[in-house]
Amino acid sequence: MGLFQVAYSDYVTGALPAQDRGVAGSLTMVTRTIGVVLGATGLSAAFAHFQAIAARSLASPAEAFLAGFQTTLRTVAIGLAVALAVTLLSPRTWRLGA
Repeated sequence: MGLFQVAYSDYVTGALPAQDRGVAGSLTMVTRTIGVVLGATGLSAAFAHFQAIAARSLASPAEAFLAGFQTTLRTVAIGLAVALAVTLLSPRTWRLGA
């Protein structure tokens, strides 16, 4: 998160004129908050889904919890790996004078 937040804040504040820096800061905070809420909601829904699948296979509650948790983390890791690959394969564009 630390790597993303600095670059994102710089990009948003650099995209708006100097007199609108307060708006840029607010926009950064609002979109970051929305992202955190959507991420937590999506991961909770994925965990509940994977846990329910494990519970249907007659696993104990502890085993279903563990299976749901592990599958959710594996899914996130795969998604992050795909995002990293796409990022590394995309052409670079540099913004000068920020």
